[in-house]
Formats: sequence, C-alpha cells, structure tokens
Amino acid sequence: MSLFDQTRMYSGFALGLRQFLKEPITLEQSHRIIRQRLQNREKNLLTVVKRVIYENQSSPYLNLLKLAGCEFGDFELMVRSDGIEPTLTKLSEQGVYVSLEEFKGKKEMVRGSKSFKFEEKDFDNPFLFKHLEASSSATRSAGTRTVYDFDFITANLAVYRVHMIDAYGLDEAPLALWYPIMPGAGPIMLLTWTKGGGNPCEMVFSR
Repeated sequence: MSLFDQTRMYSGFALGLRQFLKEPITLEQSHRIIRQRLQNREKNLLTVVKRVIYENQSSPYLNLLKLAGCEFGDFELMVRSDGIEPTLTKLSEQGVYVSLEEFKGKKEMVRGSKSFKFEEKDFDNPFLFKHLEASSSATRSAGTRTVYDFDFITANLAVYRVHMIDAYGLDEAPLALWYPIMPGAGPIMLLTWTKGGGNPCEMVFSR
C-alpha cells in the first residue's frame, strides 16, 4: 500500500472511530438484522452480485462468469428458480470458483483454454472504504490480507458477536481475547467486541 493510501486509510479511521463507538449494537438490533437477512437472502445476494461483480468491470469473478456464459439475468433466474446453493454449485462446476492459490496470486486461473492472473487486491470490494487492513498469520508466507471499514465491522462482525454471546449465555461473563497485533486481526476484533457492547473484555495482543 502506498504512503498516500495509508494516510487516507488512517485519516478515515481517526475521523470515523468516534461515531463508530458512539452507538453499540444491542441484542434487539442484532436479532432484527439477522432475521431480516435470512428473510431476504436471495434479494441481498442479487444486489451484491450485481453491484460488486457485474457492474465492476475489473472484478475477477466477472471474467469467470462471462466465460461460463452467465450474464446477470441468467444468474438472477437461477437464484430465483433453483435457490442460492444449487446455483453456486452449478456455477462452481462450470469453473466459477477461486482457489486459495489463485486468490493469493500464486497460481494462474486456468479454465479450459483461458487463463487469468490476479493479485489479492484485485478481489477487494471497490465500494468498501478502507479504515483498516489486517493480515492473517502464516508460517511460510505473508498471510492473507483483508480490508475492513466500520460499516463492515458493524454489519458483518459485531451483529453476529452480540447474537453469539447471547446464545451461549455469556452476556455477563468476563472475557479475555488473545489476538495478534497489527497487521494481525487483534485491533479488528477489539473494535468488534467494543461495538457489541455488553460484557467486559480484556484484550491480550500477541506477536
């Protein structure tokens, strides 16, 4: 990441942090959001696929879908008639999938007579504002990088954290979390648990 991109990312982080922490996710909100998502699974998927893949000409997935002869109308018809899981299974059998090595840019995507080469950053959501970037730990590589913004942490991490704590009856139990420091996911998890509110949490960062 360039110095300009880092400056922009951390400036956005500093500006958005106060508002992010101002309104924790409640259990009622968590249950309502999850319930709505389950009720609108197909609609939500179609919205994301249309915007992030079909309207994004640089999407690696778009290359694979075009190669399989699947336009958005075809995708929508399959999802509505067959369901999500059967649609994804069928597309996977037609070559619309990404292996870990392909995702990391270590291996070319070869589908029939066509081949593509991508880097991890090519899979980034172009509509995600980068507030933080983390990398998974790895023994023989630099790990896998993941980009986060406050909306993602709220909607895709904190919402489920609140539900999980309630499901296990741990809403009043003190917790200790052990996560790696940056560029690991430790700070991301700390933000997630803080946004969830509720029980006290002690954070232990490791190297």
